[in-house]
Amino acid sequence: MTVVKPDRGIDWAPLDDVVVDRPELAHVAFNGTDLPLPRLGGALAGERWLTDGHTTARQIAGWHVRANDRIGWASRRLDAPDTDEQLVEIARRAYHDLFAVQQATGLPHPQRVWHVLSDVVGGVGEAQRYRQFCRGRAEALAEADSDPELDWSALPPATLVGSDAHGLWMHALLGRQPIIPVENPRQVSAYAYPLQYAARPPAFARAGVMTVGHARYLLVSGTAAIVGHESRHVGDAPAQLDEALANVAAVIAAATPHIGHHRLADLACLKLYVRRPADAPALLARAAAHLPDVPLGALAATVCRDELLVEVEAHLRAA
Repeated sequence: MTVVKPDRGIDWAPLDDVVVDRPELAHVAFNGTDLPLPRLGGALAGERWLTDGHTTARQIAGWHVRANDRIGWASRRLDAPDTDEQLVEIARRAYHDLFAVQQATGLPHPQRVWHVLSDVVGGVGEAQRYRQFCRGRAEALAEADSDPELDWSALPPATLVGSDAHGLWMHALLGRQPIIPVENPRQVSAYAYPLQYAARPPAFARAGVMTVGHARYLLVSGTAAIVGHESRHVGDAPAQLDEALANVAAVIAAATPHIGHHRLADLACLKLYVRRPADAPALLARAAAHLPDVPLGALAATVCRDELLVEVEAHLRAA
């Protein structure tokens, strides 16, 4: 059972942990309507974000929101049309509506964003759906720069993977305090990728330090076997997992000035997004060998480059 301290602003727990007298901010079951990605194995069946104090649930601009005066969770599903311009507009609208949530809740600072998009690598060149989504998001964020009630100057960590289910699913953590972005010295920052990957690069930080009350977390973005800006170990899923974990370790080290010294073994959880379901048992076994005490879960998902077979994301409780 997870033991939590009183008066903490936020805590993470596996879905099946029993936590008494703790308001639930978010409840995300894998392989369900919350996250439409088939579960492939591992003990981690879902996750909960817990908070202190009363929370209020309401609908804001199409988003399902639960929040208090320090932290909020917003979730939404939208249709994801097949045409390029429509997908750009869907991405732009999703973020515009998320801005309305920030304004209505008084939580101007994004802490973490998750996206699941159907047929994410469908299309060629700039017509690829992933690139079209990045374009719509970038256009929305450019417009947010002029609004004093929004602050996306510190880009949050994020994940964007693909699903066989039709649509766009988004979840977002929003806060009163800005997140501290953390970049990876082994990688080019995603927002600085060369034009060969997209005319409008992805808008996220490699990780971020979130502080709510007395709680502090390092939230690690979706992380794959990319060094510099190039994919490594094409066709070799175990080697890609090792490289991805090396990137997570580098991010943890880069965050030391903000969270103190930590190691991979200190992770609160590790999620694996696996392109080829048949790879999942070996990848989970390999991850467990590296991290025997860390809750693991594997989900079937399409990573946003064709040659990448696995992506990981993680949280680390620093205080």
